[in-house]
Amino acid sequence: MLGTGNAIGQTALYAGWRHGGGVDWQAWAAGLTAAQLLDIDYTKTDRHWQNVTGQTLADDAGEPIALAMDSGSWGGRSLADEVAAQPELKGTGMVGIVGSTTAATYNTATGAGSVARSSFPANQSYVAFPVVAGAYYEIDIEVGSILGLPIRPTTSGVAIIQPSSSGGRVKYRIASTSTELVLTAGADTTVSFTVHSLKRVPGNHSTQTTGASQPARQAGGVARFDGTADNLLTSFLAQAGAMTLVYKGTVPATLAAVQALMGSSGSSANRCWLGVNTSGRLCAGVGSQTESTIVGTTDVRGKTIVAALTFDGSTVSLFLRLDGATTEEYSAAQASTPTTSVPFRLGAMNSNGAAGAYAAIDASSFKAAHKVMTYAQFMSIAARL
Repeated sequence: MLGTGNAIGQTALYAGWRHGGGVDWQAWAAGLTAAQLLDIDYTKTDRHWQNVTGQTLADDAGEPIALAMDSGSWGGRSLADEVAAQPELKGTGMVGIVGSTTAATYNTATGAGSVARSSFPANQSYVAFPVVAGAYYEIDIEVGSILGLPIRPTTSGVAIIQPSSSGGRVKYRIASTSTELVLTAGADTTVSFTVHSLKRVPGNHSTQTTGASQPARQAGGVARFDGTADNLLTSFLAQAGAMTLVYKGTVPATLAAVQALMGSSGSSANRCWLGVNTSGRLCAGVGSQTESTIVGTTDVRGKTIVAALTFDGSTVSLFLRLDGATTEEYSAAQASTPTTSVPFRLGAMNSNGAAGAYAAIDASSFKAAHKVMTYAQFMSIAARL
């Protein structure tokens, strides 16, 4: 069995015992940063969207999930409360001009402005907001023209979104692909707009742009992955040190091949994933070790489970909660370390950028953290999921 973990984990564990007899996931993960955490929770209905730009909620059964937001660092807050707690960025907008055209205007207090162009991209004015490349932002915007207001990563880049007056006032949740979000005119004219708010949304959010590969929300707070193509790609990366992966959801009654619940793999010696084998046993890949080595003992086919893979650089363990009982399914020496550059997929494994080993599951939640979990902590956390 693994050791007792770090001091932060123990403090949280003892605090949990004092306030109700155990520790939950949030208490256990306290002190970790957004980059060190992943928590995709389908029991929540305010953070999963039918489009990758986060306009239409996927909150009813049968609706596709193109964007599932990670709440790992939100401390139990709703999306609205998490965004409300973030610094307001609309006041950081700066006007600029390319070539010769009508100058842009922007009021940093009210968010009202205008941009123009006479040709693209040679002659245009713009308003640019400095952002963190790869981060997600919620922009609440209103555009005064049917011709639209493309928001680009650069003055000449492909538009991330193009709000227009036909949509009225809209909130988008978008990923930045550079160090700027640039508001430009959508045609050879002048376009007015108001940025009511611009705020960062912390997390390693997950997306799927291909409609046929999007999981679908089901009744009961789960997302259904079809085992053929469905998967979501996160920005969460494993580290070479301590790691924990936790899955809550169903396991198929029949498995013709190994199915990866979540994780990634670099080269053959850089694995970090949790799955189920054809005999219905939990299995995993860690570093150079494969599912033939890291394998559990309990048949979970057709069951709803909570499963965890955890390791600390010296020991790898698999934990299981099934029908109210917990077991340590595997514990042995760790051979090598996982990839730290290939992000996790959910409902599949991300093998050097390619999805594979798809899982046919109804997932309630996927969680991961840069921290080792003890068996005692798992018993407490799993009972509360």
